[in-house]
Amino acid sequence: MTRRLRASGFTLVETLIAAAILAAVITAAMGMVVGMNASTRHVRIIGDVQTGARFGLEQLAAEIRAAGGGVSTGQIGIDPGGGTPRRLPVIYSGPNVTITEPGGQTIVTNSIFIIGADPIYTGVDLTNANARQGLGMMGTVTAASANVPLTIVCSDATGASVDCKNDLIPTPKLPPLVVGDFRNAAFVVPTSLQSPAGVPPTQQLAFVSSNNFAPSPKAPFGFDVGSTILRARVTHWYVRQATATNPPQLVRSFPTIATNPLNAACSNADLPFLDETNSVGGAVGTVMGTVPIESLQIRFMTDPTSANQPSLFTMINSIGVCDTTVPGTLREVRLQVVARTSNVDLQGATPKQQVTYATPGYEGTTPTPGTGGVTQDPYPRRAFSLSVVPRNLQGYRL
Repeated sequence: MTRRLRASGFTLVETLIAAAILAAVITAAMGMVVGMNASTRHVRIIGDVQTGARFGLEQLAAEIRAAGGGVSTGQIGIDPGGGTPRRLPVIYSGPNVTITEPGGQTIVTNSIFIIGADPIYTGVDLTNANARQGLGMMGTVTAASANVPLTIVCSDATGASVDCKNDLIPTPKLPPLVVGDFRNAAFVVPTSLQSPAGVPPTQQLAFVSSNNFAPSPKAPFGFDVGSTILRARVTHWYVRQATATNPPQLVRSFPTIATNPLNAACSNADLPFLDETNSVGGAVGTVMGTVPIESLQIRFMTDPTSANQPSLFTMINSIGVCDTTVPGTLREVRLQVVARTSNVDLQGATPKQQVTYATPGYEGTTPTPGTGGVTQDPYPRRAFSLSVVPRNLQGYRL
């Protein structure tokens, strides 16, 4: 008997089925890989936004907390360029900036000026110029009258008299000073500081427009004997966008005091401090953070009846440079920044699979639709809000 041999291997149908199953498995695996890559990319860019936005917001909050350099009335006297002396709010609103977002919509952002003491030189130990540890004071006023330099005395952390000429008046730069008594203060630009003389040793501090100085804390440009002297600093926080196609950035500048006289009648258009936002050739700001910040919103909580009851607080949108009432009732500053990514968010592997996002609004600042009503774009965003209490403005009030 002859036995037939059975053919071995797979049929064409079996091969096609196996290939189809393998293709389905590979497709599913690739889909999972692409999805995981998109998810990882999304998490990474959102993480970058959170880090960059919080860095800038925390720096701004820290400066608001320390605003005023010890003055509790919320105002500091200045006399730029020999003009009319006046008192300015230590926190006041700067010019708004209109941002054009990638989706074509626009949003108005706020800005804020902050006058205070330079934290690097506040309460330094004058005994060691190379290792200041935040001990002691820069100086104290012992005699003050119009038309003559201030008489001051400087001491180290132990109370011993020292020469603070190199700390208060380093050459060649003459930085501004805040002279205050924790009720009212004056912003002065020094011109000279004599070496210590007499027993006990005192020093003579001359400054610009000293003839307008009044030894009265209630005067526009005055303060009491016993006032402390600190190195001053003015900062301006705003959003800058060079062109409509450039990403906006959160910026901090260090404005300089104006050299032009101020008019006798105060106007909110007055410019006591100058930077790139209000003067050609003014101080240029530095970008704070590492991601685009397309919105900075600022609101001020005040206590107009001095009731110290949060339920009676009033929220206002701005503080003018001529305001003499609100600064003394300021209790809280509310901030919001909206950060967006530098890269678009893709759901798949091609630009055609973009995810679109809208810009968060804040108390009436919802973006205005752009050309054609476009309101979204593929840049993920995160909004961060913070309430800050200006500590230096919460003390004794006249």
